[in-house]
Amino acid sequence: MMDGKFTVTGMTCKSCEKTINERLSSLEGVHSARASQASSSVSAKYDPAAVTENDLVSAIEDAGYTVRKTALSKKIQTFRALGLITVLLALYLILNHLGVFTFVPEVTAGMSYMMLFAIGVLTSFHCIAMCGGINLAVTGSQSSSGTKTQSRRGSLIKPSPGFAYNMGRVTSYTLIGGLAGALGSMFSFSGSARNTIVVIAGVFMILMGIKMLGIFQRMPSMHIPTPRFIRRLSSKVRGSSPFIVGLFNGLMPCGPLQTMQIYALGT
Repeated sequence: MMDGKFTVTGMTCKSCEKTINERLSSLEGVHSARASQASSSVSAKYDPAAVTENDLVSAIEDAGYTVRKTALSKKIQTFRALGLITVLLALYLILNHLGVFTFVPEVTAGMSYMMLFAIGVLTSFHCIAMCGGINLAVTGSQSSSGTKTQSRRGSLIKPSPGFAYNMGRVTSYTLIGGLAGALGSMFSFSGSARNTIVVIAGVFMILMGIKMLGIFQRMPSMHIPTPRFIRRLSSKVRGSSPFIVGLFNGLMPCGPLQTMQIYALGT
């Protein structure tokens, strides 16, 4: 057996780690595989007589991730991250001086439904990568369209798994957002406190974006881990209805989702 270690960019969550682990483990000759999103690395123990290092690289890249031939030094990573932050800051100052931000609608508690809809559309690109696999896993094993089943009371139309799953997601997001907003109203945050929460949420999103770009590979993981008891409970309902699985989406370690939850707390 040989030990192989690769620097991999593009991993953004635990689902990415699971995808790479499953792809490598499915190869004949691979004894074990371990992907780490936090360190942007993948290690594997394999039999060189059955599988080559190029086969491992191809499997990772076929899954949609990039394998770096050589790992960047910490010094280079730091300079790249600082350079990006400097460019972003300079761009913000230029746009602010030109008055561009005066035309951008403010994200406030009373913003229109159209603005909320636009935020949802923009963050949905992240959902495709993170929740898309869950959606396919839950709905793929069942009928993709509504089916008619007979009962003693007559004909009953069963909703499609995709509809039930998304209804569970919407219900979960609505309840958790409502609870966060209710909690924020109980503490009566001052104007400065609300602004601080919004700034923290914005910084959280920027750091997560830098991590996703792979510019600073050893940046710590940018998400709040799901409590252990929730993970245990979710493992018991994997075979349950798509609606139940959708309910657990509100508790996922998702950057955009947690940012909006934090913002709801501040409103």
